[in-house]
Amino acid sequence: MPGIVSIDRNWRQVFNGTVNGISASADNSHVYVAGYFTWLNGGLAYRVADITQHMQKGSPWAYQHSEIPAGANVSDLRNETKIWGFQFDVQDAGTGVWVGGTEHLISRYDKASLTPTYTAITRDGGDFQDLHLHGNTIYGACHCGDFLYQDARNKPSPVNGSSVIHSVKLVAAFDKDSGKMLPEFSPAIKGDHGFGIWESFVDSKGTLWVGGDIHRSLGVHGTQDTVGFARFEARDVTPPATPQNLQVELKDDKDVLTWDAVQDTGSVRYQILRDDRVIASTSGTKFEIDHTDNARYFVRAVDSSDNYSASTPVQVAPVRPTPTPTETATETPSADPTASADPTASADPSASASATPSAEATTEAPKEENPKPEEPKPADPKPEDPKEETPKDQIVLPYASEWKYMVSSKAPNRKYGWKYNFHFTLEDIAQEAWQTGKTPIGVGSGNLNTSVNVPLVRTRPNIYAYTTIQLTREQASRDLVLTTYADDAIAVGVNGEEVGRSNFDTRGKLWNSAIASSSIDTATAQKTPVTFTVPASQLKAGENLIAVEVHPGISRRNVRPNVSFDLQAIAKAPVAEQPAEKEGDKEADAPAAHEAEQPVVDNANNAAADPGERRIVNNGVGTRVPMQSRRN
Repeated sequence: MPGIVSIDRNWRQVFNGTVNGISASADNSHVYVAGYFTWLNGGLAYRVADITQHMQKGSPWAYQHSEIPAGANVSDLRNETKIWGFQFDVQDAGTGVWVGGTEHLISRYDKASLTPTYTAITRDGGDFQDLHLHGNTIYGACHCGDFLYQDARNKPSPVNGSSVIHSVKLVAAFDKDSGKMLPEFSPAIKGDHGFGIWESFVDSKGTLWVGGDIHRSLGVHGTQDTVGFARFEARDVTPPATPQNLQVELKDDKDVLTWDAVQDTGSVRYQILRDDRVIASTSGTKFEIDHTDNARYFVRAVDSSDNYSASTPVQVAPVRPTPTPTETATETPSADPTASADPTASADPSASASATPSAEATTEAPKEENPKPEEPKPADPKPEDPKEETPKDQIVLPYASEWKYMVSSKAPNRKYGWKYNFHFTLEDIAQEAWQTGKTPIGVGSGNLNTSVNVPLVRTRPNIYAYTTIQLTREQASRDLVLTTYADDAIAVGVNGEEVGRSNFDTRGKLWNSAIASSSIDTATAQKTPVTFTVPASQLKAGENLIAVEVHPGISRRNVRPNVSFDLQAIAKAPVAEQPAEKEGDKEADAPAAHEAEQPVVDNANNAAADPGERRIVNNGVGTRVPMQSRRN
C-alpha cells in the first residue's frame, strides 16, 4: 500500500563483523555493504559485499586495497583476524558504486564487472569516513588535511601513478561517473583532535552540511570559530548566455571586434579567443587588436561566479587588401607656362619663320620674357582644418620595474591583508614585511633580475607582489592592457578586483595551496605572453594598485620549482571616430588622394625610452625585449 512501509522479515543477512555503511541501487536489485566483516552468510566477503539475492552466501566483490600489512592472512581472508582493510562507507551512484575507508583510499567500482575505475589516496591525512551523493557529485569526508593524489592506488608511494595532486581539507567533491575531483569545491576546515568529519548531507535548498571534529573554518568573511557543524551554500553554477552577433572588421590595420551585451543577474566580463586561445578579457562589447589575416575569433561570457558561456560561432578576420598603384593621366609640363594649348600658337611672331635655320645665325635670338601671369585665386579660399595629434599608447609601467614582493607558502596576513579574491587595498597589505626587487622576480633558474633562494623543504614557493602606478585623468579614462606570462600560474588584480588568471587548476578562490595546471620552464613562459585588459571603469586618476599572485605546478621530490613573473602596463590610445566627409571636402582633397600614405612609426614612449627598453607590439601579444637590455 502507498505510504505504508513494511519489513521483509525473511531478508536476514548475517555478517561476522560490524556493518558501517549500506546503500541500495535505485531499483533495489543490489544492496552494497561496507564494514569490518570478513564473510556474509558464511561465504567470503572481505570488508565489502554486493547482495543481489536472498540469503546469498558470500560476495563476488574482490576489493583492491591500497596497503596490505605484514603478517596479513591473504590466503584465507575469510578467517582473517588481523584488523586491516576495513571500509567506512559505500554509496550507489548509478553505473558505479563508491567505497571509502582504509588505507586513506576512496574508490569507484564499475557495477557490472566490480573492478575499480577510479582511485585516490590522501597524504598526509586519513581514511574516508563518509560518502554522500547529490546529483552528479559525490562528497567524500575524511580525517585528512593535506593532499589528495588522484589515480593513486598505493598508500606507501602515492606519487607513483598519480595524475594530479589536489589540496584537501576534511571534505572533497568528485564527479560520480569519471571520479575526478572537482577543484572548484575547496573548503578549509580544521578540527581539534584530527578525527575529521563523520557525516554529511545536502538539504532541500542545496546546502551541504558536514559534522564532526570541527572547530575552525574559512567563511565568506574570513576565519571563524565553528563548533561541530559547517555548511556550504550551493554556488551559482548557471552559465551566462552566449554573446550574439559577433562581428570582425578590418579598420586602420586593426581587427575590430563587436558583439551584443549579455544580460545576467550579476556582472559579466568577456573573454576574447583567437585561434582557440584566450588573448584578452574585457567588460565592454568592443575590442581591438593588431590585424592578422584569417585569424579565427570567438567570444564567451564569464559571470562573477566564474561560470563560462558557450563560445560564439567563429568569425574570421578578412585578408588585408594588397595596395595597387592608381593609374592617372599626366601631362608633359610646358617649358613656357603661358603657352597656348594650340601647338602652332607662339607668343613670338618670329617663331613662325621657316624651320630651316639661317646660315648667318650662330646663336638663337634672345626672346623677350613675358611676365608670368598670376594664377587665379579662389574667391572664397577654404581654411585649412587644424590637424589634431593622433593619440598614442602610453607605457605607464614598463618591464623591469621595482615591485614589493614576498615568497611564501602562505599568503601574507590572509585574514586582514592579502585576500584570496584580491579584495584588499594598499593600506591592508602595506604593513607586511615586503622585500623590494626588480622584475623579473623569481625562484629557480632563468633570466631573472631578482632571484630568490628558498630551501628545498619549503612547500609551494608562491610569489605575492604588488606595485602602484600613477595615472593622469586622461590616462585613467583609457583601458589598461597588462602583459605578463604564466610561470607556472599567475593571477592579477587591479584596485581590489581580479582582472584575470592563467594556467591555474581552479576557477574558484585562490587558496595558498592552489597549484598550476601544468609546470612550465621560465624560458618558455617568458616567450608566451598573457594579456589582460582592465576597463577604464576600474581605474582612477592618481594611485592605482596592481597585485600579482604566482603559484608553481607540481614539482618532483627534492627539485625546486621555477616560478617567476614580469609585467608591463599600457594605457591604450582611444580610437577616434572618423567624421563623415562632405562632397566639397572630397573635391578639395582630391589631389591628395594619390599621395602615398606615410605610416606613423614614432611612439612617444619609445622615443623617451632608452634603446634597450623598447618593445615592439606585434599582433597584440608582443615581442619580448632581449633580457640583457632589461637587466640594467
